Amino acid sequence: MPAALGLNFHHDTSACLVVDGRIYAAEEERWSGVKHNRTTRKGILTAPTHALDWCLRSAGITVDDIDHVWTPSMRPSPRHGSWASTEQAELAALLPGVLGQRLKPISHHTAHVLSGYLLSGEEHAAGLVIDAGGSALGTDIASGRERITGYDLTPDSIDRIHQVTPALAPGPSGPVRTHPSLGHFYRNLALRVIPPGNEVEGSMMALAAFGDPDRYYKELRDLIHLSEHGHVHIAAPWGSYDADTPLGIEGALWTARSADSKPLDARADLAAAAQRVFAEAVIHVARHLRHLTAARTLVFSGGCALNSHLNGTLAEQSGFENLFVAPAPQSARRSTPGTSSSDSPSCRRPRTPTGARSPVPCPTERSRAATAPSPTSVSG
Repeated sequence: MPAALGLNFHHDTSACLVVDGRIYAAEEERWSGVKHNRTTRKGILTAPTHALDWCLRSAGITVDDIDHVWTPSMRPSPRHGSWASTEQAELAALLPGVLGQRLKPISHHTAHVLSGYLLSGEEHAAGLVIDAGGSALGTDIASGRERITGYDLTPDSIDRIHQVTPALAPGPSGPVRTHPSLGHFYRNLALRVIPPGNEVEGSMMALAAFGDPDRYYKELRDLIHLSEHGHVHIAAPWGSYDADTPLGIEGALWTARSADSKPLDARADLAAAAQRVFAEAVIHVARHLRHLTAARTLVFSGGCALNSHLNGTLAEQSGFENLFVAPAPQSARRSTPGTSSSDSPSCRRPRTPTGARSPVPCPTERSRAATAPSPTSVSG
């Protein structure tokens, strides 16, 4: 009776236990009463204590019965030492001894894509993960964090085949690193369109349905440059979290503080343009993955996969025959245990009766992502 446990210690703190093909999962916010179990944007490590206890009691097992423990990594790489081992030790200290000893970190985006692929029932699929940001990439790939990642997925391997990386652009005091986060791009615009509140991204997606995307399309499209090989470059500072920089359009300044003072029709038009530009960038990457993998199905995950309008556009225009959006694709789903050691005997177990894959399959991630040289300009 193989048992695998996935834990998420960051925002959307959660636990997911899979025992002999049956899933038990819960988010810590159910007990804390705090949305996303997070009171600040800054990363705070919190063990999903109540969620884990509920999973164990529901499955009727103890921590001693768990074979594998996984967690997505989120911390940036320090200047010295191994970031993975440092984070692993810190997280392990928050767990009962036996769980801490078995804890292994995997990439944030790999956890995201596996949360969809393992439930998709597909043998071969392309995977796409887009969110605000994930694990540190490390010097073997590029500097910065995961923002947009593409995979070639089979039962035997998880191949990272596409990674959008930061670019360098001229700045007033030297080169400036520009980050390609479509999650932050969408959030930054939502902060300037939706009055202060909770979940501004979802509100902007809804408002976009009432707007004219043509009115502000050119101004927003100029902020993103889509280049060959599926690369996306976003003009600074819009690809990083920025709640302060005014957005100038047609002589007017859009800021987070002025959102509720703008006419509703103008806000709807800006939301519609943002939705279109955002979708075009995602389609651009998805089509490249279709070319690289020749897969019939795209598995889509990450916070941006919560955008239902985008998902409809992706299904129609990406070139894939099928689209599988990971259930609960935001960070809570990263606790789904996706992998185990490659020598695990459970690696070759057949599919479960529900069509989902074995809870402890264990493809080993490989990276063959092609990262083109960073351009010196991200405009246009």
